[in-house]
Amino acid sequence: MKGVFQSLCRQINNERGYLFPFMFLLVLFTLSIISYSISVLNNQQQLIAVEEEQFRMETLLELALSSFRNDFPHLNPAFEPETLTYQYLYGKADIHYYLVNTKTLAFQIHIQTQNGQAKNYFFTIPAAHDVYEAKFLTQ
Repeated sequence: MKGVFQSLCRQINNERGYLFPFMFLLVLFTLSIISYSISVLNNQQQLIAVEEEQFRMETLLELALSSFRNDFPHLNPAFEPETLTYQYLYGKADIHYYLVNTKTLAFQIHIQTQNGQAKNYFFTIPAAHDVYEAKFLTQ
């Protein structure tokens, strides 16, 4: 038993040193995998935040278009720009609309989320027979 212990101690304490480099590389490899995993997690969290913001912007656009469609029959568009403002849960939408000519209505939708992200959309739609009977074209 004493001989086995001494030979084991000789192998561990030898001067060739294969155990330390092996353990060092193993720990280095493990730390690099952990570092990479943390980096991927941070990137995914940022991507999710951007996707959520984009989803909010698209939702605000759809809500603004729907509200404008509902309010349009009660409006009297003119050649001078007029503004409607809608406030929603995720932000607000400003719609600037005006007549380009007697058969075309143009409107710009300015969307702004609660986080401060903003985007503009510009649409032109042909009016029906009369300016006041204009219908939206679907995109």
